[in-house]
Amino acid sequence: MAQTSVNPAKTPRELVENISHQSIAHPGANISFAGKVASIRTCCPRAAASVLSLFHHLERPGHPDITLTVVGRECAHLFHSQIDWDWEKLGQDPAGGSGWYLPAWKSITASDVSRTTVVLISKLLGARDFGRREIMRLVLQDVLDHHGILGIHGATIGGATSGVFLSNRGGSGKSTLVAQALSRGLRTTGDDFLLIESKPPRSSSDFLYSYFSNLKIHPESPAAPLLNLSSIKGEEKALADIAPQFPRGLVDRHQIVALVIPSVGRETSLEPASHERTLKAVLLSSVRLTGMSQQLFFRVKSLIEKTPCYSLVVGPDPGEGVNVVESLLVR
Repeated sequence: MAQTSVNPAKTPRELVENISHQSIAHPGANISFAGKVASIRTCCPRAAASVLSLFHHLERPGHPDITLTVVGRECAHLFHSQIDWDWEKLGQDPAGGSGWYLPAWKSITASDVSRTTVVLISKLLGARDFGRREIMRLVLQDVLDHHGILGIHGATIGGATSGVFLSNRGGSGKSTLVAQALSRGLRTTGDDFLLIESKPPRSSSDFLYSYFSNLKIHPESPAAPLLNLSSIKGEEKALADIAPQFPRGLVDRHQIVALVIPSVGRETSLEPASHERTLKAVLLSSVRLTGMSQQLFFRVKSLIEKTPCYSLVVGPDPGEGVNVVESLLVR
């Protein structure tokens, strides 16, 4: 990476300006997050391979709304002299902009006030699947929230255009159903985290958008043998990259035709679910992972009020659960 001589940054705004004006070795790619295009630049080819592989299915041409510069562990030391402020005391910059410290990931982010130019410097960002995904999610969550795109916990199963939204706490069988559905030729926008526009569309239908390209599943799941899993040290679950195993399995978005609260039980059954129960399941699941906001509450409420809601108990054979979900696509 070519570097210029700069004074150490004393504020997040200055760090953004310093790094934004330097020559980044790898140009990165344009990634579309629910219609908002982010130009992700990286410090080196190794960081590019680590970060962009999370979003390779969302690469799109177009003028970027956001520029995100990512400096990974291979190059983080090059910028140490440019940071003249305590990583543990970041916050609002009186001159405009914000900074955050992510202690668990030894990472900092800094941005301008509009969240259109953002810098991430991480001493841990590398090839570790779970770590790189979590670091990028935490940074992008703040940026996308500012641009009207919210994170929501769950997965979809469907065809090329429409799908069923599955949402509930971890361990309820969502990922098992998705893996089983993919093996049968159905499609998904992804597993665990999805995106939704903060403002409901004018049409009667809602859309959920793809985020990450991988699926997180317990190695002892009945559907685990269908996947090539990458274990995560210290984590119960493993990751599987969807695209290499199911080249047509990922779609950018699904028009939601039904909302399902899955759970694991003795035998497969489906029954209608009240709006209250569905709202509680989706919010408790999403808030735990993405944080609570008034926007998220009202957006989920709006989605539920216009969508048929069901409770699905999945028995020992996840294929039966997929049959039920598939039947909802044609109702």
